[in-house]
Amino acid sequence: MVIIEIIEIIVIKEDQRMIVSKTLPLSKACFSLLVVLAGVLFAPAQCLATTYTVDPSAQATAANFQSLSALLAALTLHGGDVVKIKSGVVYRDRIKFTSRHSGAPGIPVMIESDGPDRAVWDGSTTDVNQYGYLWQFDETSHDIEVRRIEVRNVQPGPDRNNRGVYVRGVNITVRECYVHHNPNGITSGLPAGNTVIESCEVAFNGLGDGYTHNFYMQATGAHIRYNYIHDANGGINYKDRSLADATGVAVEFSYNWVESAPGAYELDFSSNSAAGQSAQDAYLVGNIILKSAAAANYVIVVFGNDGRRGTLRLSNNTIIAGNELTRMMLLSGGNPAEFDNNIYDGSTRLFASGSNTTVSGMNNWLMTGTTVAGLANSIFGSDPGFIDRVNRDYHLQSKSAAVSAGSAALAPLLIPGREFAGRGSVITRTDAGRTIGAFAATSTIPVTPLPPRLPPRDPKAVPSLPIRRTGPRKVVVIR
Repeated sequence: MVIIEIIEIIVIKEDQRMIVSKTLPLSKACFSLLVVLAGVLFAPAQCLATTYTVDPSAQATAANFQSLSALLAALTLHGGDVVKIKSGVVYRDRIKFTSRHSGAPGIPVMIESDGPDRAVWDGSTTDVNQYGYLWQFDETSHDIEVRRIEVRNVQPGPDRNNRGVYVRGVNITVRECYVHHNPNGITSGLPAGNTVIESCEVAFNGLGDGYTHNFYMQATGAHIRYNYIHDANGGINYKDRSLADATGVAVEFSYNWVESAPGAYELDFSSNSAAGQSAQDAYLVGNIILKSAAAANYVIVVFGNDGRRGTLRLSNNTIIAGNELTRMMLLSGGNPAEFDNNIYDGSTRLFASGSNTTVSGMNNWLMTGTTVAGLANSIFGSDPGFIDRVNRDYHLQSKSAAVSAGSAALAPLLIPGREFAGRGSVITRTDAGRTIGAFAATSTIPVTPLPPRLPPRDPKAVPSLPIRRTGPRKVVVIR
């Protein structure tokens, strides 16, 4: 027998607090058991996490559900819980996450496909007109991460404004997803905050009317990284009205490949009435942005629409104009822009802005004949020296004048630490942006070939099923 003096034991469980202060005689065995119990009580939430499955081919149990909507209706999820969804299945249920399905900061609830392939949500026959979305994270939801989900073919609805994915919660992360052929692709609305979209493909969304887009973001802090964003149908590839977060960043748009919004801007940063007179700064770092020669709209990036205030900051981007008519940037409302270490190729028309606009920056590669007051140490030429322009490999040859010619005098948020490396891929960049453009001179990994370009859909057509696939795998359609 050993005497162990327990000065104070505090047990906290679900906000209930019990304090015991006592001297107890304990055997070594009992003491060991007490230590184990204390470890369980005070263990991180992950240790108590549960894994659930959604598999319509398996029997329904307390841990397996026939659909995700059934699981969400039945369960309260907690931080660290994981929901694995059977891939190779087409689901048609409407999904809504609330506070009952939320985690905690740093300990999200995880919703993911059960394998490397995505689980597919098809909205071609799902009536969402009363709700306006196929997937939603409502205003009470928080700390949820979604991986490897495909959301497609949501129907327009009477207002022609339905959404594939709609985020209104806080600390919502969407990774490795494919959102396509919807009226609007990924959208967010206040009170959304710290919205993270990474390594996704967002494409062919829009109804050809100019009012529906691939992205339409309104969050307090939007972080859009490592995505392949392309072929908005009549609308904008990325439209943003986000508010500044606690660090002063309204939107961080970094290491994305963006192309082909033929009827509109590639990127549009507009005002949000909730901002008042506050700045809505945007940071664009390490992106590859391409404008088609056939585009009807000649401006690539617009900042300041509807009275947005703030600064547009661009560093180490590679931006390719389709022809000499293209203008890289339209600034309105007297907003300033900072332009450092960028390649702008294909046009000498850099800015289409008012005379009261302030532009500053240094060490950019520009085409010969480009003149912009406020830019210092520019490098001019007829060709930046891409490795393979025809096949769209925009890494630089070692002899390029842009190699090791960038400025190191950048703010921390503007120093590139990553590179886009293909669909869903990113690699570390270690030169602190000293080579101009989106790729370091030391990069040896070519960008993974991008997928075949599919045509925009006829918005009146209902897509055929099953989903596109290769191989003998069975596809189950859940109606």
